Amino acid sequence: MANWLYKMELKHVSEYFEENENVVEASKMVIEAIEKLVKEIKEDVPESFTSQYLLRDRILEMVEELETSVREYFTDIVEMEIDDQDEFDYALDHLYDWGDCALDNEWPTAKMCWINSF
Repeated sequence: MANWLYKMELKHVSEYFEENENVVEASKMVIEAIEKLVKEIKEDVPESFTSQYLLRDRILEMVEELETSVREYFTDIVEMEIDDQDEFDYALDHLYDWGDCALDNEWPTAKMCWINSF
């Protein structure tokens, strides 16, 4: 069990994709969810954390990674109009890995974000 700091809701993307199988549109929906989460985190991150492990700078580094490298996978799908489910799954794997990043060494571990997709 982990302590998730944030939650990203992607159930609507899974439901959409099951019915439409449109990789480009599903990627646009994920990008919107990423943008919403980035805004939420930036508004939520306090100036400092009292815990020695949950450092504001680390969370902001994670947000930057989400905004740039993780988001880029989905942006590439949209911009190049890639209609390949394997590419979409590959991009989702990177998003899941980002969310599953441990932020401390305590038990239960604090992790960045629960990606709720089912």
